[in-house]
Amino acid sequence: MQVAHLAKKAGIPRFLFAASCFIYGAGTKLDLDENDPLNPLTAYARSKIETNQAVSALADGNFTPTYLLQCHRLRPLAPVPYRPRRQ
Repeated sequence: MQVAHLAKKAGIPRFLFAASCFIYGAGTKLDLDENDPLNPLTAYARSKIETNQAVSALADGNFTPTYLLQCHRLRPLAPVPYRPRRQ
């Protein structure tokens, strides 16, 4: 949250926030989207929901939060080290 506040204060117009599929818990279908109900099963998932809501509350005409939803093996903020394929 501190980074989002600082970005807004600095006049940065867009803020990219890494969201998480964990907020949906154990879904009843495989093709979940942002309109499906939230079902957090862990403290981590609950904290992601609270932070999503807090970052969204900062939005105005000069500051637009944008969400990158991390699902399954997509880990843009924690890249996997390169390993050559075995032959």
